[in-house]
Amino acid sequence: MPQLLAHLFGDFILQSDWMAQNKTKRSWPCLVHALLYSLCFVPLCWQVVIYRYSWERFDSFYLERLHGQAHHFHWLALLVIFSTHFLIDRFRLARYVVWAKNWLGPKTFEFVKMPLTNSLMSKSLHGDGVYISSDMRSCWVKVNTGHPTHRTPPLEICPTGYPPDAPAWLSNWLVIIADNTLHLAINYLALRWL
Repeated sequence: MPQLLAHLFGDFILQSDWMAQNKTKRSWPCLVHALLYSLCFVPLCWQVVIYRYSWERFDSFYLERLHGQAHHFHWLALLVIFSTHFLIDRFRLARYVVWAKNWLGPKTFEFVKMPLTNSLMSKSLHGDGVYISSDMRSCWVKVNTGHPTHRTPPLEICPTGYPPDAPAWLSNWLVIIADNTLHLAINYLALRWL
């Protein structure tokens, strides 16, 4: 529970709108956010020694060991929490994880890259399975193959890692949940094993 509270406080309470809007565009806002986030874990990096020894017998040998290490601070755990939080947020790594996992299910369509024409441009405006590429010179056309394939849309037209025709509210929430799951898992492993 302390780890979850530290995560929620650091990732939601201490993250300003400036950080949230700019952390994927520039490194400085993401660095400030990762630093404030990591500060929430400083008390846990001291307490991790107590957590590790709570599973062992507390005879005099372990009590002496615990007393001798109570002042020890786990810098490596804090460094892992800081650096992974920075990397996951700055480069939107949860998006890549979500996109990769979407290759697991069969699809009955694939996406074909084509040059952008006026007719395809008008189809994209009406949501007819045409998605304009980031270069604005080409587009991806959704083609029904009629049989199961394992094609997922290309990453350049999947801003959240989910297909572009997925409901925006759903794909945004699911990528936020995936992002938080990555942070919580890494933080737990760092505090438990480092």
